[in-house]
Amino acid sequence: MSDFSNPSLNQPGEALRLDSIVDDAHYLIASELLKSSPDAVRALGQSSKTMRQATLPFIYRHLVLKKASYFETTYEAFIERFRMAQDCEISKHVRCLTVKDDVPEEDLLLVLDRVAEFGALRKLK
Repeated sequence: MSDFSNPSLNQPGEALRLDSIVDDAHYLIASELLKSSPDAVRALGQSSKTMRQATLPFIYRHLVLKKASYFETTYEAFIERFRMAQDCEISKHVRCLTVKDDVPEEDLLLVLDRVAEFGALRKLK
């Protein structure tokens, strides 16, 4: 059995499942995918709960706030996650925040407060 596998999740003769390998391997896979296709990282994150956790730092590293009419529902749901979450798992991964269009000041301050409290913002555009 490989050093990367977790014996409790894979039985002998059973195919190795991606979500059963160690977190460092998840990070390496996601970082390589990011180089070629950010969409592939998002798809990988949707494959399981384990992979979602592994890809969050890559998906939310560069956050773009944009309130356009065709993104209205998505935007509101996203802001609601910042309002409702106690630890706001997204905010701790944000390193760069870009604000586009007319984002309400209240929403921007909410996101900035959460990132300041839980994250490590390096750049604001």
